[in-house]
Amino acid sequence: MIQKLLDKIKSQDVKNIEIRLENDTIALELEDSSRVVFSDVASFLFTDDDAIEDPRMSPIIYEAGGVDAVILRLNEDEGGLSVPNFSVIYKDKSMLIEAGSLEIFGSRFNLERVTH
Repeated sequence: MIQKLLDKIKSQDVKNIEIRLENDTIALELEDSSRVVFSDVASFLFTDDDAIEDPRMSPIIYEAGGVDAVILRLNEDEGGLSVPNFSVIYKDKSMLIEAGSLEIFGSRFNLERVTH
């Protein structure tokens, strides 16, 4: 269901990203001025890998089981495991997001987190 909604915007590139750490949200503004909001964001990161440029691929991909497990290092002694459930193509990079909910087209979806 969620990916079907995201596929409706596959012709729209991400125009702007608004990260609000105090609210644990990331809002994406698309070329047509529509918005996608990730809430209860536990982690996010930009990858160094170039994004795949395929016109048939949506700029936002949802993976209920997680895109991939990522080890986050807070410092030399502390770290944690993040399992992002979204991949966002922004310009020529990918952004991985671990979110607890998604708002798109006026509907809000609560998501189950993959256990760490």
